[in-house]
Amino acid sequence: MHKWLMAAAGIIPLILLLVYVIKGPPLQHEIATPAPAVASMPKVQTPIKTQTVKARPQAAKRALSLPAAIADDPAKVVIDSAIVKASRNDTLVTTLLDTETGETMTLEAKQPRPWLAASTDGSLWLGVGIKNGQQQVMRAGLEQGLFAVKAVTVSLRGTVDIPYATPGKPDWFAGVGLRMEW
Repeated sequence: MHKWLMAAAGIIPLILLLVYVIKGPPLQHEIATPAPAVASMPKVQTPIKTQTVKARPQAAKRALSLPAAIADDPAKVVIDSAIVKASRNDTLVTTLLDTETGETMTLEAKQPRPWLAASTDGSLWLGVGIKNGQQQVMRAGLEQGLFAVKAVTVSLRGTVDIPYATPGKPDWFAGVGLRMEW
């Protein structure tokens, strides 16, 4: 019974973590920060030949789960929307208007990683497995990033292995190291 209780104690957090990862946090829309290359440039009145801009229907605002203040405002329209693939790199998103046709398009460009940057990401890893080919253990690992140089992150890491099928004392590790991301 003790073995099953220990296994359940290790598996339940894994299931909860999996549910959170699958469901994900709720959408939060934020006004994007202008790209540094254009942030200091004022917007100017630009005539368009078509007198109109081609936009998505009002239903697009609900389909995109935009905040109610925007979704309920008929003066605000969606001209374009795109999903940017997840990346550790910043992504530059640019929306263009063709003044001849009224069509819009959104471009994206992955930015290079900076040479030096703070790293505030962390992770928790929980699992069960076999250690040294013999001992069944539950393993917990915790990692906290400190700073990154391009794709290499310097981080703190700690792990603990707790035997659950055979008697034994927990093993642990704590240290600082490098993590390479690709």
